[in-house]
Amino acid sequence: MPTIEAVRGDITCSELPAIVNAANSTLLGGGGVDGAIHAAGGPEILEACKAIRATSHPDGLPTGDAVATVRETATSVELVRFVLFSDDAFEAFRAQL
Repeated sequence: MPTIEAVRGDITCSELPAIVNAANSTLLGGGGVDGAIHAAGGPEILEACKAIRATSHPDGLPTGDAVATVRETATSVELVRFVLFSDDAFEAFRAQL
């Protein structure tokens, strides 16, 4: 059975294979964790989100859906953005791991 570990710290500085982030449907940044990820990740994250909006989700990411963006760093952290994810969306993501 998988385990979950709670760690206190700055998620943007962690060496993790992925960060699962609850985002707003615009994907264009905001406050809280999403804003911190955009600030730490630089313009590449915003440009990736704008590209998603320009192609596959011009009206924004629907509730329950998820998209992934990648920040090119030494650790290659993948940022997975959910909008108020449903159990089905989370299970679909988990099945891809």
